[in-house]
Parts: sequence; C-alpha cells; structure tokens
Amino acid sequence: MRKFLIVSLLSCFCLFGCKEHVVKIACIGDSITQGFGRDNQDSYPNQMNEILGENKEVRNFGVVGRTMLKKGDFPLWKESAFTEALQYNADVAIILLGTNDSKPQNWDQYGNEFYSNYLSMIDTLKTTNPKMQIFVCYPPRAFAQVWGIRDSVIVNGVIPVVDSILTQRDVKLIDLHSAMYNNEDLFPDKIHPNKI
Repeated sequence: MRKFLIVSLLSCFCLFGCKEHVVKIACIGDSITQGFGRDNQDSYPNQMNEILGENKEVRNFGVVGRTMLKKGDFPLWKESAFTEALQYNADVAIILLGTNDSKPQNWDQYGNEFYSNYLSMIDTLKTTNPKMQIFVCYPPRAFAQVWGIRDSVIVNGVIPVVDSILTQRDVKLIDLHSAMYNNEDLFPDKIHPNKI
C-alpha cells in the first residue's frame, strides 16, 4: 500500500527537474507520515527518498497522533518536528494532516479554526522560503471509527476546508482519499496504510 501512496505522491514531482542544488522535500503530518506501528524505515517519506534518488532529499517530519488544530489534543505546532521542518528550509512541503483533527475532542470543539490554522501553517512555512511549493493532501479514508477518527468529518469537514485552502493559496492538491477509497484491504487497522 505504501507503494500506491508513494506513486500518488511521486506523480506530483514530475515538475521538479534537475537543478544545480538538492531539492529538499519536507513531509509534514501525523502517524500516516511518520510510519505507524514500526520504525520509520517503511514510511512513505523514506521510500520516496530512495525512489527519487540524486538531487532530491526527503525528510520525515511526521509525529503520531498530531493535529493541524492549534487547540487540538496534540498539535503538531508544539512539536520539535515542526520547528525542525521550518529550519529545514525546504523547496517543497507536503502537508498530510486532518485525520486526528476529525476526533470529537478536536473537531467538535475547534473545527471552526481548522481553516485559519491551515492557512497559518502554509504562511509560516512560506516565511522560511517564499518560493516553496506546497502540496496539501486529502487524508486517506478512515475505514472505521477507530481512536475517535471519523471519516464523515474527513469528508464533510476536512476535505471542504482543504478545497477552500486551494482557492486562497498557491498550493497543489494530492487526493489520497479518492485514490485509496476502495482499498480497505491495504489498511490493516482501518486507519494506517500497510508498508507494502
């Protein structure tokens, strides 16, 4: 499954031809980015790094359980990984957040702040490199309500906000929700993709 996710992500990088310097790609997200339930060797950022090869460097700034919401139960904003992502001064950033934001304690109380927090993250990243190309992702489908993660909120809350972000900032979309919608067999715990 990770290979399917990687192909979806890699298709977006055709526009980055050879440059004189190494193209730095920051992957920012939650456990789907970090690599849940194992070491990070099988994470999609590490696999992308191997596949992209020379002149591309992919770094993993994912942290298990983290939210886009600044007032969420575990905001990525407060993590050293986010500070390190800013210091990395990437040429490209992939933001894959929203899965944990769909939990009742996050979305039901603070979902109305998801839009402004998302814009704030994009703007904060751009302060480190105004030419940074940013990709925003629809999270993959949640095939069951596990740990409070709700696909209904991803579909009716998170994805519409990401659509609004697309009209407000110069960012590109990676639609992981549609791409993997019918692949429940690739999500052993119904939330996280397998490593294959």
